[in-house]
Amino acid sequence: MEKPYVPPPREVCTVETFPIYITADDRLTIKQHVYKGKIVHFAIMQDIREGDIWHHVARIDCCHGTIHRHQYNRAGDDIYDSRVITEIPADNGWSVVDAGYQVAQDAMFDEYEENLRRWRDGA
Repeated sequence: MEKPYVPPPREVCTVETFPIYITADDRLTIKQHVYKGKIVHFAIMQDIREGDIWHHVARIDCCHGTIHRHQYNRAGDDIYDSRVITEIPADNGWSVVDAGYQVAQDAMFDEYEENLRRWRDGA
């Protein structure tokens, strides 16, 4: 069995977290760990605010050796159950995660409205 991908420790990375507001009540929050010029770990979260509460709508992240996506419904259930986008190999993981980040970011922007529809409709 191949060893799983493990990113460099957080303390040796530059960790950046920042929101991108689509509207005052809709945002993407991006968290990335950068090491030696590559994104070695990331999470891109889509949230919507209703009143004073932010709700998770969708997420693409990397952990447990995969880049995978989550799609939530109003109850907070992950209706995708961590759908795998790609496996991250242990030997070339930095490059796979770095390239996968841009693909994930593009998907989160391109599918923003559809993610909201799924969150509202639950399917």
